Amino acid sequence: MKKFAVDQFYPCLQESRAVASEVQALQEIFLRLGHPSLVYAGEPQAPGGPPAQDLRSYHPNSRDILLVHHSTGSALINEVFATRSRKILVQHNVTPPRTLAGLDPALQRASESARADLVRHNAKVRAAVAHSAFGARELTETGYSRIDVIPYTLNDRLYSGAPDETVLKQHKGFGWKNVLIEGRILPGECIEDSLFVLDYLNRVIDPHWRLILVGSWQGAEAYRDRLQRLIASMRLENVVWAGPATEASLLAYFKISEALLCLSDQCSGVALLEAMRLDVPAIAYGGGAAPEVLGDAGVLFDTKDWPLIAETVALIASDFTVKETVLKGQRARTDFFSPPMAEQRWRAWLDRLD
Repeated sequence: MKKFAVDQFYPCLQESRAVASEVQALQEIFLRLGHPSLVYAGEPQAPGGPPAQDLRSYHPNSRDILLVHHSTGSALINEVFATRSRKILVQHNVTPPRTLAGLDPALQRASESARADLVRHNAKVRAAVAHSAFGARELTETGYSRIDVIPYTLNDRLYSGAPDETVLKQHKGFGWKNVLIEGRILPGECIEDSLFVLDYLNRVIDPHWRLILVGSWQGAEAYRDRLQRLIASMRLENVVWAGPATEASLLAYFKISEALLCLSDQCSGVALLEAMRLDVPAIAYGGGAAPEVLGDAGVLFDTKDWPLIAETVALIASDFTVKETVLKGQRARTDFFSPPMAEQRWRAWLDRLD
């Protein structure tokens, strides 16, 4: 018997590098498992991402599965849920609208729309997938009864590429010690806390510590301005606004960094996964999905004690034995998220669903 198709939909693959990366990784898994698999989107595909089909060309039968990746509102969502396929909602965490107050109103509207879509369409969903228990809570709150937790699937092939030489040359020399923050620049990411950590590093430990912010602030310019004012008032000079990154430039930023720092209250965990995969110490506050992703690996804080976090960053960077102990734990944890484990999880899930 011909296997049912497992297709995927996301409104705009250009909007989220993390979603586009997972979509591509999942498509490769489904194809290896013998399922026809196409990707559909409402807007052009992400650069280097999976080829995206126009949703108007989607004509499934009732056995086919459509994974609907969800993190933002979409005008196409009603059309998606009107199709004959078995719909599976894949939750990528909706940014709480309250945290977007004072930013571009379109951001808050998109977040409110995404939350409303969760409620409106839960009866049309065969099952829902969250990447963490943290993400599953929102699905429970909006009425979903069948929720499976399957960890985020890394597109492992992307992390074996060559780092951007331009970025490497640009930041080479001068004795800099870099701390990396990766992800969209939004209030829920609590960038202020990382600035206070940098302030301690510069004043107390070594003035050559530097913070590199990799991520888009589109729509959140007001928050960026707030951070800029804080930076000026603290007389911090070692902050680099790198903006959105390509895969190659992201690899370069990881390569030049002593650690990844995530003090977010709403951590999705993707950046922590990438740090572990790229053998960079991951240091995080226990907000969002961070405790689930790190497990016993990395360094996890239950309070935002800026001096303690700064001293820990400096210790890991200066003490080879400590750093290797952290990396050894991360390497063991990374095995849990390896491509074979991801394929095994999705194979078992599809068998249960069918």
